Amino acid sequence: MQANSGKIVAMARARKAKSALRARDELTVSHHERLVEELRADPKLAAAYLNVAAKDGDARVYLAALRAVARISSRLAEGE
Repeated sequence: MQANSGKIVAMARARKAKSALRARDELTVSHHERLVEELRADPKLAAAYLNVAAKDGDARVYLAALRAVARISSRLAEGE
């Protein structure tokens, strides 16, 4: 009987852990998703985002920002 109760406790802990992970995943949003939403909603913010990235001095930073804004712009042009 002891072995079975140990298994039951372990199963309950596993379910609780899975439930906590599921709740966390429902509450979180990726950085990229949030950035896309904000830039899509505010074109002035998108322009400021590109300007700040350009001032960084690292071409990789600017290109990443440009890529993000270009994707948003192309999605808007397609009607998404």
